[in-house]
Amino acid sequence: NIDNTNDDNTNDTNVNDVTNTNDTNTNDIVIIETTDTDNDGLSQEEEVLYSTYADIKDSDRDGFDDGTEIVNLYNPLVPGQSLRTSGLVSQYNNSIYKYSILRPNAWVSSAVGTDTSEINFLSDSETGEFVVVKVEDNTAGQTLNTLKQAFFNGENPDNYSLDGQSALRTDKKVLMVTDEYIYMIIYETSGSSHFATTFEMMLNSFSFLG
Repeated sequence: NIDNTNDDNTNDTNVNDVTNTNDTNTNDIVIIETTDTDNDGLSQEEEVLYSTYADIKDSDRDGFDDGTEIVNLYNPLVPGQSLRTSGLVSQYNNSIYKYSILRPNAWVSSAVGTDTSEINFLSDSETGEFVVVKVEDNTAGQTLNTLKQAFFNGENPDNYSLDGQSALRTDKKVLMVTDEYIYMIIYETSGSSHFATTFEMMLNSFSFLG
């Protein structure tokens, strides 16, 4: 791991600072394991998180379910508006490890240790769920295939694309490897997944900084 004590790069920045090309991503949302009374793809916790109506599938009446809009980076409250400019999310930039990602405004980002190689995105929920982005130096020239078994611990991941780069994923883990770094994005939950759609949104917002 890099021993870097520069904490200036952990700040959340204005959502307009970096342009992300994933706004057209149309990945399907995953099945919510918790209560979703209006069948819009958002759990009750996420309805509160994004200020959507828990009994209306399409809060802004634009023809798209709220969960579908969140996953594809659109504001579920205003037709046609980008999620980035909605005021519902903030953008975290990591200039050392060259990526950005969106998080819900009610969540906080917290570095683990003295550098920015591991960032926890912590929910305000009592469930204790969070998303972690870990980055390691790829000094040994590892590949997706050489890391697959250890990282997924016997699970069978699907092929995936993370900001246009080849990756592997299960429902709660994503692995992506470059010549320089190993990126691991994990949705940590010990039971039901209350923020599965939020995890999809965060993955679709992930962008490498130039």
